[in-house]
Amino acid sequence: MVAEKYPELMALPDSQKLQCAAELWASVLGELSEDCDPAMQELIESRLADYQAHPERVVPWSEVKAQLLASRK
Repeated sequence: MVAEKYPELMALPDSQKLQCAAELWASVLGELSEDCDPAMQELIESRLADYQAHPERVVPWSEVKAQLLASRK
């Protein structure tokens, strides 16, 4: 497990772990955008179109984050 190599990450509060994960994910997405396979690009575009057609189905990140943090208590 990668986290075992970086014990200081596991010592962070959950809010900082989530922030770190979000930043890592954003950096991966940036790298993937250049080499994105056509099927993945199609899936992303389809999901974006679904979101644009039905924005009421979306749960804001702040709510998801709050639920995740609350479930860890």
